Amino acid sequence: MKYSDIPTESMSIEEYSQNGYFLQLTGGRKLSAKYHTHQFYEILLVLRGSCQQILDGIEVACETGNIFVLSPGQAHSFIQQTDGTEILALSVETEEMERFLTAYDLRLSTKVRQFAAADCVYLEHRCRELLLLGIKDVSAFRVLLGHIIGLLLETGLQGQQSVPEQFRVLLSRMQSSENIAGGVQQFVKLSNFSYSHLSRLTEQYLGITPGQYCLRLRLKLAHELIVWSEMPYEEICTTVGFSSFSHFCKVIHTEFDATPAALRHSAKENTRTI
Repeated sequence: MKYSDIPTESMSIEEYSQNGYFLQLTGGRKLSAKYHTHQFYEILLVLRGSCQQILDGIEVACETGNIFVLSPGQAHSFIQQTDGTEILALSVETEEMERFLTAYDLRLSTKVRQFAAADCVYLEHRCRELLLLGIKDVSAFRVLLGHIIGLLLETGLQGQQSVPEQFRVLLSRMQSSENIAGGVQQFVKLSNFSYSHLSRLTEQYLGITPGQYCLRLRLKLAHELIVWSEMPYEEICTTVGFSSFSHFCKVIHTEFDATPAALRHSAKENTRTI
């Protein structure tokens, strides 16, 4: 029998979560051998060990640092694993995930990507903190998802070749608030490249322009500051590099379907229900 002929069981995120997210660390337990599909997106990051996954009828090797993004309707199961294999699994409700994909103009591919060891350590630490503290605030999960998407951007989620180390260091340096505020001009300055050469690199490895990359960084930082701080909105606007507060509010509303005040209010309301 072919794997594609095996009946699948469909799973809904409502079975597990009330906030649109479901986070798991497998802790070395035996992974599910049941061939199943999801009605949601699922991000799988191998933190330790290795395993063999059946993905849409095809056997796929999963090594430490590998990350997979499964779309709704994709079928998968695990057929073997090494002792102590640890996987971080973040399930995201379809509408929520597609809101992020639209905001960041991402097109998912089934290509396996590789995260650096330091990135895996940070994500594991953050997830253990969320689980240990029992945090259910949707804003906390949005920040986590935003961080993962940022890393996927750096590794070329859209199917481009792996990012060279020198360019990866440049992208990492651009993560600071000072450099984010500087925008494309600062991006060019840090790179020591001409704008045209930098454009070729971002198009080749990220599939976007320098301006689009800088805007995504600004949106990610703005969202974190709105949700997690008490910083005045006008100050956030300046911190992330917008010169016009009205334009800042318009962009935030377009990308997150809410005003800065509504985003912060929602975060506080969710926090009070914990």
